[in-house]
Amino acid sequence: MAKVFMVYSLLAAMLLATGCLGPKDVGLYSLSKGALSGSTCNNRLANYVDPVGTILMKSARPATATRVLRDTAGLRTTDTSGDQRMYRNGTCSYESVDSAENAGGSLTDPVMERNHVRCWTGMSRHETYGYYVNCTPHFDDDDNRCGHYVPEVYPYPERVYPGFSGSGFTAMRWILYDELVSDGPYRLKRTEYWGNRTPIHQGCGGGDEDAAGNGYVDFIEIW
Repeated sequence: MAKVFMVYSLLAAMLLATGCLGPKDVGLYSLSKGALSGSTCNNRLANYVDPVGTILMKSARPATATRVLRDTAGLRTTDTSGDQRMYRNGTCSYESVDSAENAGGSLTDPVMERNHVRCWTGMSRHETYGYYVNCTPHFDDDDNRCGHYVPEVYPYPERVYPGFSGSGFTAMRWILYDELVSDGPYRLKRTEYWGNRTPIHQGCGGGDEDAAGNGYVDFIEIW
């Protein structure tokens, strides 16, 4: 994993650039269900849920993205609740991909921790990036009293790389890269810094935690 970390860091440094597909096209954060107002979203901090951390591109129609997340990243549970929104180019849309490691609970353990990725379909086929979805990878910690939250400090740093320190947002972005690119057949096209690092207050078991991503977005080609 240390070798993977060094290779990833080198790729990120080499590929860091401003692309033609940016925050205006895909949004920076998913928004809570309550953000919907008429046909648009109240795109403000109070409604932020998860930062965008990954763009799946090239052939990333929703069905393809769901298959890749299921078969390669091990996110085998599909949720179609459409409980979050994304605001981009003046429109407000529901998630089109919702893939998780488990259903989030069982009879004996009502709430279970899990890796989780939601994605939104691109506005149209992009001339450079093809069909794409913008995704919000995150790790859900659990509290049986009330549900999931994203921790400020990811509790299993050894699963990311030696010496890792970061939130459940940052950890899951790395883990998704590792599953799809380092250990999988897909390609990292570029990494960009978008600056979506706003701390997002976590309710439930998160108490006073304010988890934040590190502002980087991976562009990964899938097929």
